[in-house]
Amino acid sequence: MIIGFVVNVYNPLNFDIDLGTMDDVYIRQLLNRHKFITSTDYQYTDDDSSHPVHTGMTFRCRLAGILKKKPGSYPSIDYIYSLRKLIYHIHKLNGWVYVRIIGVDRYQRLLVELYDVITGVSIMDELLTYPSVYITYHSLK
Repeated sequence: MIIGFVVNVYNPLNFDIDLGTMDDVYIRQLLNRHKFITSTDYQYTDDDSSHPVHTGMTFRCRLAGILKKKPGSYPSIDYIYSLRKLIYHIHKLNGWVYVRIIGVDRYQRLLVELYDVITGVSIMDELLTYPSVYITYHSLK
């Protein structure tokens, strides 16, 4: 597992995650194997005033092994609660999560499992407490 920083939450299953720098051997190997992974650059600032703007790279990631049951135009109240709970959890961790990369899907997103950096608990397990919204699957195809 590697440590990542969640930059953007699109919905409970899709994220933009900064997985480290291009100097990281693991990231270079990943990009060499999968040349068309969806990624984007972003800019951020920190408390150090000597370097006010930094540039990072995020990868589009999707939680592996979990599906939303009923795609529809109107989100259910459980879906909204699950999204709020997930965002709150990530905010409590200041955006830091452990990431296990499982593969790449047909949309060139990284299939990942996310874990709490403090407790080690799977974030997917938190979503599965809403069985009216999410189900698990075992095939990556």
